[in-house]
Amino acid sequence: MIRIFDVLMLIVLLPFIIPIFIIVSLFAFIFHGKSIFFKQKRLGIKKQQFELYKFRSMIHGAQNLGTGLYSYENDNRITPFGKFLRKSSLDEIPQIINVFKGEMSFVGPRPAVVGELEVENDLPHDTDDRFLLKPGLTGWAQIHGRDNLSWREKIIYDLEFVNASRLKRFFICIYTICFTPFYLLNFSATYEKQK
Repeated sequence: MIRIFDVLMLIVLLPFIIPIFIIVSLFAFIFHGKSIFFKQKRLGIKKQQFELYKFRSMIHGAQNLGTGLYSYENDNRITPFGKFLRKSSLDEIPQIINVFKGEMSFVGPRPAVVGELEVENDLPHDTDDRFLLKPGLTGWAQIHGRDNLSWREKIIYDLEFVNASRLKRFFICIYTICFTPFYLLNFSATYEKQK
């Protein structure tokens, strides 16, 4: 049922996404050269690893510099065009490829970077249940605060989504899709908060 929902969403949204994808790709090529995409190992359903696609917003090798996996506001590894991409969330558009490949859904828990959750403390005891569904482009946690939330808070919303009945989850998906554009306007929630 979720895959059918994703395919229908692809059919509806691709005519709008493809022109944006092409335009951003051209500007990314102008500002970042040939390497316009950034690929990163993430955890998908049942903790299976996959490569998540994004438009590059940081300098090459950024994950090996500074704060590593974490990116905070005024991070000097972010390029000028990358700041625009992040603020507008346009850097996330290539994840439509992950949805097309069946690695992600439109709605679900956001995919954690491999090794990211291992360094977090005070996570719910049933955190692994968030991996019972495919990760999503957006999710229940995203429209409740996005990166303004701690990992613990995000996971509580993820588990609420995962543990919902199929019917309730379907309505959460519709609600999330409808309201995600409004929550993208919360530009202060596009960076992790320093502890």
